[in-house]
Amino acid sequence: MTAKTVSTTNAGVLRLLLPASILLVVTVARTAGAQSVQLHYDLRHSVDPRNNARNFPALTFKHFKSMEFGSFLIKVEADLNGSRNNVSKVYSEITQTLKFWDPPVFLHLEYTGGIGLFDDATGGYYLDNAYLVGAARPFQWMGSWASIYLAYKYTNFRRASHDPQFSIYWGKGFLKRWDFASTAVMWTQNKNHGDASTGNLSGKRFSFLAENEIWYKVASRIAVGSETRVSVNVYATDHRLHVYPTIGVRYLY
Repeated sequence: MTAKTVSTTNAGVLRLLLPASILLVVTVARTAGAQSVQLHYDLRHSVDPRNNARNFPALTFKHFKSMEFGSFLIKVEADLNGSRNNVSKVYSEITQTLKFWDPPVFLHLEYTGGIGLFDDATGGYYLDNAYLVGAARPFQWMGSWASIYLAYKYTNFRRASHDPQFSIYWGKGFLKRWDFASTAVMWTQNKNHGDASTGNLSGKRFSFLAENEIWYKVASRIAVGSETRVSVNVYATDHRLHVYPTIGVRYLY
């Protein structure tokens, strides 16, 4: 999820790719089954004005499908932080787990990546592609669903980064109308990406991100709630703990 600046001559191409990438992912996922769309208002400027110029709306699309041989997850996040609240960043994540054997350990395959714009779409950057392969273990605990995985992660910076990544998910519905879900991820990556802005750095940087959602169902398909992101070295590489809350609405269909 680290940005690498590209020339402003490519910004026009990125302006076309941002909405096209959202449409492509949503179209693919709709063929597979049920999904949700979330609209959030991100309050990160209110809690961390030093690193964020303003609060902004954001859209999240999620689709999860359980299958006999594993599960499939696709997630797309779009920040509407550009001028006139145009899309400024799109992040995508695709995960497939597979199991064709008896032991309850799954093969974990994952892709992440994205693109973004800055300075009123005069310049752009990449969220560099990352490819993961590892082992996952889903399980139930006290009436909730949970899963952990440990994977090897290849990030295609100009100077490629080879790292471990560990994640744990826990989700539970309670009191008929409430849903809670939390995903925590930790990983390392090269400080030196092989470009001019990081060429004088060395070693690894540890990053942590937890995304905590809580929703209250006001109708069969509609819920209101919040997502709170807790991070270190994700949205700012200052080694500080950042807590970014949102208020939002979720629609299941």
